[in-house]
Amino acid sequence: VPVSTEDEGLAGLISERSAAPAIFNSLPDTTSYASIVSAGSPEELMDIIQPLAGPEFDDALNKADRAARGALGMGIEEILFSWTGSEMGLFGLESHPEPVFFVRVESERKRKEVFEDILSSFLIRGDDETVLDGVRLTQISFPWYITAILEALEVDLPEPYFAVGDGFLFLSVSGEAVAATVASIDRKELLVRTDEWEKSGGRVPASAALGIVY
Repeated sequence: VPVSTEDEGLAGLISERSAAPAIFNSLPDTTSYASIVSAGSPEELMDIIQPLAGPEFDDALNKADRAARGALGMGIEEILFSWTGSEMGLFGLESHPEPVFFVRVESERKRKEVFEDILSSFLIRGDDETVLDGVRLTQISFPWYITAILEALEVDLPEPYFAVGDGFLFLSVSGEAVAATVASIDRKELLVRTDEWEKSGGRVPASAALGIVY
């Protein structure tokens, strides 16, 4: 179905032919649902969203950028945009109720560099002592003084786990879900290899900007 828009940013986005999302070939065989966006990098999407969202969004983004620079010594662009690719989304596994978020890693070297800086700051820590299903996980945690302040403000800040596999960063509050995801990829126990996928007519499209699996 032809789609058109007068917005220049959106017009540039929808006029480009999207590649088949690589995450389709990395979803575990126990995936029960997935929502996938493959329409551009986070930076490209942000450039489109900002003019449409209005001054309040722009103000919030600027405040977040200043806070990040003050606390971590780097802005949002370096923290998020310097290493991310053009795919992101979330999925759920049959055995774990918590969703797993994912983002394509464009530069693993840069991701490691950014994460090492962040996880060695006085605000955020990275504990990589957890090993589940043969997968080593890193848990993002916060020092007691940060936690105490947030609790006083009645703010519940999760301390998620993450791991990298098959060119993607997987993150969830459930370490078991992240470990199960990476382990399934390593063992080639994938959704696209299941009989259910074949019977459903599931085929990775030649191009797709959005994808939903259920």
